[in-house]
Amino acid sequence: MSRKPAGRPREPHPDPRIEAKLQRILSLRKMVADKEALVGQDHQQVTSLRAKIEAHPNWDRASYQREQIERLLDEIGEMEAEIRNLHDEIETRLAGIDDMDLTAL
Repeated sequence: MSRKPAGRPREPHPDPRIEAKLQRILSLRKMVADKEALVGQDHQQVTSLRAKIEAHPNWDRASYQREQIERLLDEIGEMEAEIRNLHDEIETRLAGIDDMDLTAL
């Protein structure tokens, strides 16, 4: 399946029902991209916190930062599970659309 060139706006599908299905898939893809960006930010924060703790293991705030790392790792796991579920939903929705209609994505 070929993608539209970047910068060129996508043309809506002539069938409104199919266009609505395609719009939902595009919306799900955006949700995935947003969640992936958040996971990336959380990973960066975990890396930063670990570096601070490693540099100052006896620092008063080290225990708080360890707890913060655990919370972030839990959040990352939850978001990754949500991303997998969104990918499954996208796959299911794509399977219900004819290949020719998918070219409008």
